[in-house]
Amino acid sequence: MTFEQIATPMHDHVDMENQSAPDDEVLPPIPAAEVLRAEFIEAMGIGADDLAHFIASEPAIIEQILNREIGLSNDLAQRLGNTFGLGETFWTEMRAKYGSEQVAFDELKDELLQDYETGIKQNSKAPS
Repeated sequence: MTFEQIATPMHDHVDMENQSAPDDEVLPPIPAAEVLRAEFIEAMGIGADDLAHFIASEPAIIEQILNREIGLSNDLAQRLGNTFGLGETFWTEMRAKYGSEQVAFDELKDELLQDYETGIKQNSKAPS
């Protein structure tokens, strides 16, 4: 089986820019490994071994990426982008976006936790 036999152009299906949560819900950023698993491997009904074959990589490397044991290298990001017809920078841009969003998410989480703890302290000091 070849990649062309099981894949349709994935750029017709993936729109990372317009994925959002409801206004009142803050969700953690999604790592590239999760996008790769859900939007490509599972959606296409292939395994990590198949993907490794399509992009000329080792199955163990793909498994480690999917398990978030290692990050996506620039080389593999480029191969994935070319293989799925998304361009050479799709995965590296997603990786960079995830990193900056993770920092912002962690900062927001810390700020909300601090506000919550401050509110509890103030409420415990208020007269009954």
